[in-house]
Amino acid sequence: MSQGSDSNDVRGWRRWTASSLLLLAALGAVYAFGTSITAVRTAGPEAVVAESWRLFGLLVFAGIFLLLAVRPRLYPGIWELAIFHKAVTATYLFAFASDAPDATSTAIVDGVLAVVIIVAYLLVRADRNWEGFRSRQSTEEKLVP
Repeated sequence: MSQGSDSNDVRGWRRWTASSLLLLAALGAVYAFGTSITAVRTAGPEAVVAESWRLFGLLVFAGIFLLLAVRPRLYPGIWELAIFHKAVTATYLFAFASDAPDATSTAIVDGVLAVVIIVAYLLVRADRNWEGFRSRQSTEEKLVP
């Protein structure tokens, strides 16, 4: 499969639905970024690093969701990392930090995001991304003397 044809073996509605879900996730991350700026500005010295980390992480995830929405078959490993991050964050917050401020709402949001990413992953058959990666890698290895 060529890199330029992300949807050769994925029906249009599946690609459109997955991209729409990921675009909504990206918009949600940008919105969360915007609403988190105040938290960084008002954070005390003990929390400013964590709040800053979270703030810019939201932009990183917005970018990841956007990249996956636009070219879902191009990024092997990125899907799995995003799913892992959202699922493990939700699980950890539910299991070990539910008494922390905003932990439950954050866990719910990250849990829902994990499900949304998994649905999009399955819709575009992103598990097949590794096949193209492996074939490109073996081609490149043959070219190197």
